[in-house]
Amino acid sequence: MVYLQTQAHKCGASLISDQWLLTAAHCTAGIVLEKSFARVGELSLEKPSGRRVGLKRVVSHPKFRSNSEKKMYSHDIALLQLAQPISTSSTVTPVALATSPRISTSAECWVTGWGYIAEGKELGGTKTLQQVRISVLPDSVCVRSYPHKAADQLCAGDLAGKKDACQNDSGGPLVCRPERGGAAGGFVQVGIVSYGYGCGRKGFPTVYTNVTSYLPFIRKHIHTA
Repeated sequence: MVYLQTQAHKCGASLISDQWLLTAAHCTAGIVLEKSFARVGELSLEKPSGRRVGLKRVVSHPKFRSNSEKKMYSHDIALLQLAQPISTSSTVTPVALATSPRISTSAECWVTGWGYIAEGKELGGTKTLQQVRISVLPDSVCVRSYPHKAADQLCAGDLAGKKDACQNDSGGPLVCRPERGGAAGGFVQVGIVSYGYGCGRKGFPTVYTNVTSYLPFIRKHIHTA
C-alpha cells in the first residue's frame, strides 16, 4: 500500500515491483512529476516512518476516459515509475497480481487507504492506514447499481452500506485471498478503486478496475521500461 500525493490529488497506489506503482488513471490527471511523490512503507501519515520517493514516469491507459455526465471512468488504470528502485523489507514488498478473472463472492477481500472514513468525514488523528473487509459482488448485482459498468470492471462492498472505500481512497488496491480447492492461498490484487455513488451508501458498492483485464498493459510497460 502506497500513499500517492500529487498537486491535484490524494490517492492510494500499490507497489507491484521494485520501481513501479499501480494506481487509477484519474489520480494522475494533470500530474506534474516534479511536484509529486509516493510514500512507501507508511502506516500513519502524521508519524512518517516510511520512505518518500519521487516519480519518474507516468503511463496512463491510452483509452482512459472520464465521463462527467455518467459520473464514471473507463480504463481507469495507470502505472507510475519511481525515481529510484525500492528495497524490499518486512514492511515493504510488491503485491502479486491476480491472474484469474473470477473471484469467488466468498473470498476474503480487503480494501485499504487513508481516505475519508465516511461521506464528508476525513480520517483524523495520526491518519493511520485503514482497512475494511468487503466482498466482490456478482456482475448481475453490480449492473443494477451501475448500468454502464464495463466488462473490465467489478464491484465490491457491502450492499447493506457502511463498509466501503471512500474519497481519497482512489487508486488503492482491492486484495483478495482466493479459495483454491477449499484452502486459502496468498493475497493478490484484484482491483483498483475507481468510482462510486457516494461511499458506504446502501445498494451502491464501489466500482473497481479489474486488474486481470489489464495484465498485458501492465507487463508491456514494466518489461520494456
